[in-house]
Amino acid sequence: MNKHLTNKDLAAYLAETMKPLRRERFEGHIRSCAECRKKQERLAAAIAPRYQHVRLNDSLQERIVRSWREM
Repeated sequence: MNKHLTNKDLAAYLAETMKPLRRERFEGHIRSCAECRKKQERLAAAIAPRYQHVRLNDSLQERIVRSWREM
């Protein structure tokens, strides 16, 4: 990854919907880019308290991913 990560990338990562190779590249970028790492940490911290009680089933996860793609 040569560019900074988008919110869509971050959402897919946090929702665990990235394909393995993309996830590896993403994690490599996060390790090497302080700006993106901070962005990812802020997003994770912001959404974690709101959704810690939610159990993701396939249907819910699919709807979340679809809504992010439509944005």
